[in-house]
Amino acid sequence: MNKVAENVSGISILFINLKANRHSRSRNYFHGLKKLGVACKWLDIDGFGDLVRKRGELRRLVGEDTKVVITSPSHVLVIGFVLTFFHRPVLDAGWPLYDGVITSRREFGFLGINLLKTFFIDFFAVHLSSNVLVESDLQKRRISKRYLLAKGKLSVLQTGFDETRFSQVERSSFQKHFKVLFRGGAQEEAGLNVLVEAARILASRDDLRFKVITNNFALKSEMGQHFELVNRYISDGELEKCFEEADLVLGQLSDHERLEYTIPHKFFEAAFLAKPYLTSNVGFMKVLADSNLVYTFSAGDSTDLAASVERIAKDRDVARDVGVKLGDWYKKNASQKVLSEKFKQIVCGD
Repeated sequence: MNKVAENVSGISILFINLKANRHSRSRNYFHGLKKLGVACKWLDIDGFGDLVRKRGELRRLVGEDTKVVITSPSHVLVIGFVLTFFHRPVLDAGWPLYDGVITSRREFGFLGINLLKTFFIDFFAVHLSSNVLVESDLQKRRISKRYLLAKGKLSVLQTGFDETRFSQVERSSFQKHFKVLFRGGAQEEAGLNVLVEAARILASRDDLRFKVITNNFALKSEMGQHFELVNRYISDGELEKCFEEADLVLGQLSDHERLEYTIPHKFFEAAFLAKPYLTSNVGFMKVLADSNLVYTFSAGDSTDLAASVERIAKDRDVARDVGVKLGDWYKKNASQKVLSEKFKQIVCGD
């Protein structure tokens, strides 16, 4: 692509994103790189047609040393970009589209057509990219095997959290109620039914309050005043306030296979804010639990989840200490600065 560049713009990294992706993990690195003083630009694209229409703008933006990154989950743009510019970009995949669309949401389509389409988008996207960034070592092994891709083309980089979304909140003073927060989508691995059943078990506890922020989740019957369901999109400001009030943050609660190799955004949010975190005892969470950085329970077991919440609520000081330790781990291993520096090293080689 550098052969067709009209001007060297000084941009080191150009992020190209499908406009519909409101919460791409790539924004964490983009904003982190800006803080580091790296010259980078974010360009939203509506689709293949828009990519072609903006090819003149792209040529002006890209200089000889510019690295082009297709953001997560904009995998399909890799194919259009290569066909338009005959240049291989970096793909910040995080995870295959197949994981989100098929494994998680079961959106197979008529006669499985969506399954096949998603698989082949993933296949061509990873093979046409110069480098593919994924979220974990297990994800790297899975993608290499599933898509017949050399492991040398895959680099591991945790998702982290875009710290520009929140200011680091002050710890709340002691409250009468022990507040438990769940936020995230209602897809299968979330295990919201496990949470609802655990809340029913704990309904007689006057000191516990559950707040669930999700989307498209229907309760089968009424819950008591100890359970609040927010079934809509909320702003970052509202979400930050909910975190500020929470004494305990819940992760994914099911025993879904995807939890073995993925790390949800909500984990990094809780870690950034140094909040104690309770989640299923699978995947990377088992490693952190062994170091007393998070709490875990038997995945998918509502009775064990209820018992775990009770135990944690009995000693808030210990829970706060666990949250502080998690916050310290985050600063050293997964902060925006740390991950953005790793991103720059992987993508730019320095």
